[in-house]
Amino acid sequence: MRTTYVAAVLAVTASLAALVVSTSFAAPDNAQTAPGLVSRAMAAESMRSNVDDVIQAYRAVIAAPANDRVYAAYAQFRIVQLYFRKGDLVRAAAEAGKLAQDYADYADLITHFPHFLGRMCMRSVG
Repeated sequence: MRTTYVAAVLAVTASLAALVVSTSFAAPDNAQTAPGLVSRAMAAESMRSNVDDVIQAYRAVIAAPANDRVYAAYAQFRIVQLYFRKGDLVRAAAEAGKLAQDYADYADLITHFPHFLGRMCMRSVG
């Protein structure tokens, strides 16, 4: 079953909201779950942390066991975007290849990539 980009982002957002509500009552190792790791990576990104540190945080999401691959697909997508932001187009292309190969079941997320690429190109030109 294919998940749209919007549905994937909404699923991650809903899971993160549930995680925030449950963290007061959760065991300390819940931070190592895929939703917890996504939350930490997004927090690091929003605090304008070092891009390489944020990429490593998203890689931890991919490495974490999860019943729902949407977290790993989202993390891989964010890694591609971060390499573009960093200006490392070769690594961004390689990571985009991994996104297409490893997460082909998230085709709508992958097809969203050209729109992102177009915006990045417009920023660098304009």
